[in-house]
Amino acid sequence: MSGDLAGLVAVVTGAAGGIGAVTAAQFAERGARVLAVDRKPSPGHAGAEAAGEISFLQVDLQEEDAPDRIVDHVRARFGALDILVNNAALIGEDASIERFSLDDLRCIFEVNVIVPFRLCAAAVPLLKRSGRGRIVNIGSVNSIMAPKAGSSVYVASKHAIAGLTKALAAELGPYGITSNYVLPGPTLTPMSAAFGDSWREHYASRVPMGRLLEPGDIAGGIGFLVGDAGAMVNGHGLAVDGGMLAVLT
Repeated sequence: MSGDLAGLVAVVTGAAGGIGAVTAAQFAERGARVLAVDRKPSPGHAGAEAAGEISFLQVDLQEEDAPDRIVDHVRARFGALDILVNNAALIGEDASIERFSLDDLRCIFEVNVIVPFRLCAAAVPLLKRSGRGRIVNIGSVNSIMAPKAGSSVYVASKHAIAGLTKALAAELGPYGITSNYVLPGPTLTPMSAAFGDSWREHYASRVPMGRLLEPGDIAGGIGFLVGDAGAMVNGHGLAVDGGMLAVLT
């Protein structure tokens, strides 16, 4: 697949580490010009040897003007946009429906649903001009399988992402834009590292492939959806979970 994204422009949010960082690097290796976006400082993506390039924009996605700033930056720097990956997300603290914090509810929905919605809206004019636009949103296996107790806010936000993506597929398909979402299984990222050994042991035993997923596994699924082979995949939720949903649903 090396070079198959040559000349294309991509935006990846939540790209300072984990799935986003690996996705940005893989896009660049395939020849894309990538704008990596995160509220954290640039981790120094190793894109110099890649066929494409990686630029970094530090911005807090919850700021009112963040979607417009990102798209304006892409337009000014590259003059185009072909691929949008909404990867940034929050999980929040587990809490029962009786104990949840309204602030947490608003914050998680802001990052996980409202920001992707607004960024898609801001990006559509450029994606229409592309002729082969791709939107990939990051969902979760928790929008299909029975989630653990106390995760209602996060799970609700990922159901919303699934619904949003399907609606975008119908609305934007006539313009040559596909909209899909990836459902990662339990993945070893800086965010999940905070969950501790019990989390890793619990989920490793539930994945038929016998191990937890790595960011590169999820990036591979994203990479399929944005490539030529995924041109007619639209409105689809692609589970990259090592078979966990197959045995638990």
